[in-house]
Amino acid sequence: MDKFFKNIKKTNGIWNVLQEKKTVSYPEDGSENFVKVEENSFWFIHRNNCIEKIINLFNEEKILFDIGGGNGFVSKAVLKTGVKPVIIEPDIKGVLNAKNRGFKNLINASFEDLDVIKNTLPSIGIFDVLEHIKDDKDFLLSLNKALKEKGKLFLTVPAYNFLWSNEDRHDGHYRRYTNKQIIKLLKDSNFKVIYSTYIFSILPIPIFILRTIPSLFNKKKKIFEEEAKEHSAGILDKFFSFVFNIELNYLKKKKRIIFGGSLLIVAEKNDCI
Repeated sequence: MDKFFKNIKKTNGIWNVLQEKKTVSYPEDGSENFVKVEENSFWFIHRNNCIEKIINLFNEEKILFDIGGGNGFVSKAVLKTGVKPVIIEPDIKGVLNAKNRGFKNLINASFEDLDVIKNTLPSIGIFDVLEHIKDDKDFLLSLNKALKEKGKLFLTVPAYNFLWSNEDRHDGHYRRYTNKQIIKLLKDSNFKVIYSTYIFSILPIPIFILRTIPSLFNKKKKIFEEEAKEHSAGILDKFFSFVFNIELNYLKKKKRIIFGGSLLIVAEKNDCI
């Protein structure tokens, strides 16, 4: 890791930064809660399948830095493509969960705390991370500086501010995005967008009904046990599988889906700065 970062030290198999860590806009119990549902959640599973598909299509590097990699669930998809993931995660609980999943390349830090050697990182993934960053443009510019020339950035973000709910607020989100907004933001941050699409095409209406509308009348977030039930497709499992397979076929052909609950984007560094 020394060829990428100047200020980390390895202790007990985990790399740590040498200075105090910044606070992160993320719930304290986030890693512990998500590790309970990831393996059986239609949402986490389909997002992983989509990520695996685009990495196979667009990544030519042997290493991907999974920034905000949480419990390492997304890195399981990265690993399936033959790419070695390096997990960067500020929550030590998430890092330890990733370690329990067998991952070896672990950095317990926020990206902002890392002293990155410019133009060195081969490829980066930020999967449902950008919405947690207050100054998203500044963050993307820092990623751009860290990437090597023509390095790829893979990302997912939640879509549409009209779907804003208590869950967004509790989860530490600052915003949701449209395709037009995220493309402009990436271009303004010295990235060239190679591919962008919505995913989870069937979820906006259920999100609006089950989360957005109730949030207008009740400011309290659902308890985790109630929210966890939403990660199970239940009797709609076959229907969800049918739709999600169509989405994966669209991705395989590099076609775009025009509506959905999340956005999936591949961008490339424009300039070596």
